[in-house]
Amino acid sequence: MTWHAIDLIEPAVNKTIGLLFKPFNMKFWLKLALIVFLMGSGGGGGNFGSYNPGGGGGNFGSYNPGGGGGNFGGYNTGGGDFNDSDFGDRVNQFTGWVRDNIALIAAAAVILILIILLLVYVSSVMCFVFLESVLKSRIEIIADFRKYMSKGFWVFLFNLTVGIAFLLCIIIPVLIYYFIFGISFGVGFWIFMIFGIFALILLIILMIFISSFTKDFVVPYMYKGRGVVEGWKRLLSVLRKNVAQAIMYVIMKIVLAIAAMILGFIIAIIVIVILAIPGIIIAPLAIAIGAAVGISGICSGVMLPVCIAVAVIFVIAVILVLVYLITLATLPIPVFFRYYSLKFLTKIDEEFNLPELD
Repeated sequence: MTWHAIDLIEPAVNKTIGLLFKPFNMKFWLKLALIVFLMGSGGGGGNFGSYNPGGGGGNFGSYNPGGGGGNFGGYNTGGGDFNDSDFGDRVNQFTGWVRDNIALIAAAAVILILIILLLVYVSSVMCFVFLESVLKSRIEIIADFRKYMSKGFWVFLFNLTVGIAFLLCIIIPVLIYYFIFGISFGVGFWIFMIFGIFALILLIILMIFISSFTKDFVVPYMYKGRGVVEGWKRLLSVLRKNVAQAIMYVIMKIVLAIAAMILGFIIAIIVIVILAIPGIIIAPLAIAIGAAVGISGICSGVMLPVCIAVAVIFVIAVILVLVYLITLATLPIPVFFRYYSLKFLTKIDEEFNLPELD
């Protein structure tokens, strides 16, 4: 028996080399890296086997009570032991600040949610733009974005629906348990926790599969003219006829993803080290200039929030540029995975044909 998931690795590598290196076109690389960068900007659900150079390690919005000083909106988060005698006063101070600024917090939360949804939508559209660019060997970002806005919206809506369903599968059992048993830490609670953690792991795995298969297979089906639901129906029908091949594909995607993560990490470290060299030279110079012109005096009093905002914007810009450069350096990895999934789909579905892959 021929295993497509193994046999197609070399052809996908050859297609990747042909697109990116024969001939090498820096302008093409820069544009394609921008597409991949925007495609990963939605963060999206963590695809098993997909390499996302812009994806997110680290925690966003985590709170470290033992951290160093600093004030957030007048609330002092710094220093001290968790068991300090004034811990209760700090909690009251924080809750009071929240109560006094509830409108501002709500507005910020709404804006943040809208920004996240916009990025997820852009990411969904860019999946089609990336596919078109790889297949046609030409890049027209604005024109292709407009062309696939509708298809991207349906992928966005599908992913949003799946995400909401995922949250409901978590929230509803917790609410049912709370209304029946209340807050208690008896045997029933720990049994519920054990089964809950097990169910959560299964849900996460299911979400990863849905997200990955949507990008790998449903997006190409939609590219060829099907809708998102119709694409999933066709995919499930094809997978039922090729169960063994699909299982091998999943195994190989995981193996290839691990290899890609290791390679991507090494490349990222190299990029950071290269960029750090001029940074080491520039940083002391910038500090000296700032001290000479009295920036510390300017950034005080009523100007302090402005200085903080400028610093935050600068740090975000530096991080985005760094992520883009890493994306540029690791560009062959997402291109390979795109070709790999497309070639696999043409093997298991005799009706799916892409002349550009020949």
